[in-house]
Amino acid sequence: MLKKTLLTLALTILAVSTFTSRAHAQYGSLSVGTFTVADPVPCPGSGWYHYGTQYVICKGATVSNCPNADTLSLTFGYLDPVGLVSGVSVEKGVIVLLSEHGGTAPGDDPVGITDGDFAFSDYYFKQGFEVVQLAWSSDWEYIHYPPPPPPPYGNIQYASCRPATFLNWVFNNIYAPIQQNNNSQAGMCAHAFSGGSAAAAYTMAYFGPPSGTSWW
Repeated sequence: MLKKTLLTLALTILAVSTFTSRAHAQYGSLSVGTFTVADPVPCPGSGWYHYGTQYVICKGATVSNCPNADTLSLTFGYLDPVGLVSGVSVEKGVIVLLSEHGGTAPGDDPVGITDGDFAFSDYYFKQGFEVVQLAWSSDWEYIHYPPPPPPPYGNIQYASCRPATFLNWVFNNIYAPIQQNNNSQAGMCAHAFSGGSAAAAYTMAYFGPPSGTSWW
């Protein structure tokens, strides 16, 4: 019941923020932080997407310079279907999967056809979409580490700078080359559940690029 309530709340926020954005025809007012990528690393833990024996390519990274929020590290992984999936010669776009709770696992949602996150990733990948996953080193919602006992509880608007920074990096470094070089009709989306839905909703509502800059 709690998961259903959180998902409903997040989707409501998403819907409200979407309509608000359209009504005012403007982006959010907050700036993203700094995304620093490290060398490829082994994908930690479980839940990472794989097509046969080919797993997503994982890299370490950090998000810093988010106002009022500590620097936080993460691992992210991505996999391109071109050259792996029969009949796919160009990417249709990019889909980022944002998992539930604090996002510390790339996929741990059992809801869905057969087995949740993997089934969604597998379907998108086989349709020709590049899939992207991530796992934060600690819950992304906390603004300080270790989190203090409540109160105070923190500020999720400050904390949401982290997923917004990640999505902005994906847009510019994974999606944009596809859209500019391979498929001008390619799109980028976020598929989110529970806490991941909040990450997507806050990103849409409060963060945006400089005026005149293309964004997802």
